Amino acid sequence: MFTGYHAYLVMRQRLSYFHSVRYLLLVSYILFGAIVASEMFPQTSDRALASLLLKASISAGIVAAILLGIATNVLTLQAKGNKSPYRELILRRPANLLITSTINTAVLVLLWTTFHFSFNPGEKLLFGTQTLIPYTDISQLSVLSLVLIGFIWNQRELFSRENIALQPESLSKVIRTTALLWMAMATILFTANVGLRTFGIDLVVFGNLIESLILGYLALIYAKPTALLEFFASGSHLAVELKRKQLSRVFDFDLNFSKKILLEVDSVSDYREIAYYFLGSGWKPGVCVTYSGSPLIAGSRSKGIKTIEFSMNAEHVSLSKDEMIEVPLFKKSTYDLLKWSIESNSEGRLVLDGLTHLIQLLGVEEVYSIVSYVSELCARNRVKMLLILNHQVHKLEVLSSFEAVVDCVIQLEKNRTKQIKPATYITSTIPTGYEPKQE
Repeated sequence: MFTGYHAYLVMRQRLSYFHSVRYLLLVSYILFGAIVASEMFPQTSDRALASLLLKASISAGIVAAILLGIATNVLTLQAKGNKSPYRELILRRPANLLITSTINTAVLVLLWTTFHFSFNPGEKLLFGTQTLIPYTDISQLSVLSLVLIGFIWNQRELFSRENIALQPESLSKVIRTTALLWMAMATILFTANVGLRTFGIDLVVFGNLIESLILGYLALIYAKPTALLEFFASGSHLAVELKRKQLSRVFDFDLNFSKKILLEVDSVSDYREIAYYFLGSGWKPGVCVTYSGSPLIAGSRSKGIKTIEFSMNAEHVSLSKDEMIEVPLFKKSTYDLLKWSIESNSEGRLVLDGLTHLIQLLGVEEVYSIVSYVSELCARNRVKMLLILNHQVHKLEVLSSFEAVVDCVIQLEKNRTKQIKPATYITSTIPTGYEPKQE
C-alpha cells in the first residue's frame, strides 16, 4: 500500500528537478515493495522456499542500488547543464558507475550460483512469533557489503561543490537531503536485512517501516515545486531546455520574491491555476476575496481555500456550510472585511479577484482606493497579495495606476503569460487542460 502511494507521488512530479529520473525512482520503489513482499519466509517452515525468497529480496536490493546509481549520475550531469544526460551517460560511462555496476552484477551472480544460506529458528521482536532467521557467514557478509560501499560512493556525487554551486540554495538543499537519505536507506536495509540477522536478531519489520517513511518523505518533496520556480527562472541550460520542450508548466514569476503581484488577464484565459498555486504556496492558509460568478469559487471550495464572496444580492454577512463568507457589496463592509481578512492572517496570502467587476460596480476611484488600502495593510501585516484584473476592458491610464501599486505585473493572454514588470525574463505558462500544438 505504501509503495503504491509512493509510486503515485513520484509520477506526479511535473515541475520537479527529479522529473528526469522519475521512472528509475518508480522501479526502485517497486523493488522495495518486492523486498517487503519477499519477507514471507517467516510464515513457512520450508527452508528451500525461505532461501529462494531471501535471494529474491537481496536481488531486488542490488538492482535498486544499480538504478539509483544511474539516477545519481543522471542528476549530476543534469546539474552541469547537459541537455541529454542519459545520452551523455552512455558516451562518458563514468568510472564510478561502471565499477559499482560490475561489482553489483558479480554479487548478483554469486548470490544465485554460490551462496547457500543457513536458517536458525528465532523470534520476531515486533510480534513475538517464531520465525526462520537467515544466517549470513562473514565471507557472504563481506561480499554483500561491497554493494553498500559502492552505493554510498555513487551518492557522494550529489554532494560535490560543482553540483551544488550551480543550483539555487533551496534546490541544493533538496539534492543534499536526497543523497543523505538514500545513503541512510541503503545502510538501514543492509543492517536490518543482512547484518543483524548474522547475529540472530530480526529487526526487518522495523527497518522496512523506517525506509517506507523515508521513501514517502522523498516522494513528497519531489512532487512539491521546492524552489523550482527559482530554478526555471535561473536561466540554466536545463531550465531553458525544459521550457523549450514544454515538459512542465512554467510559472514565470517568483512567488517567494514578489510581495504584490498584479495579474492582468484576458476574457478567454483560465487563470485559476495561477491563483490557486499562489494561495497554496505559503505556509499559512490563503484567503481569496472574490465575487459572485467568479471562476475561482468552485475550485476554492474543493481546495479548502478560505473564501470571501462579495454579492449584490446579499443583505447581511453570512457563513455557508463550506465556510464561504458571503458579504453585501457596500463600501463599509468591503473595507471592514478586507481589513479583517488581512489582519487575521498575518504573513499569509491574499487574492483580490475581479477588480474589473468591482470597477464596473463601484468605479475606478473607489476600487483604486480599496487596492491602496489593501496594499498598505498587506505591507503592515507581511501578507503577499495577488490582484486580478481584465486588461482588455480598461484604458492604459487605468492599468498604469494599478501597475504602480505592485512589485510585479504578469499578463495572461490566450493562456500564455509574460512578465512585464520587472521586465527581466519572459516564459510561458501552460494551464491544466491546455495542450500545446505539435509542430
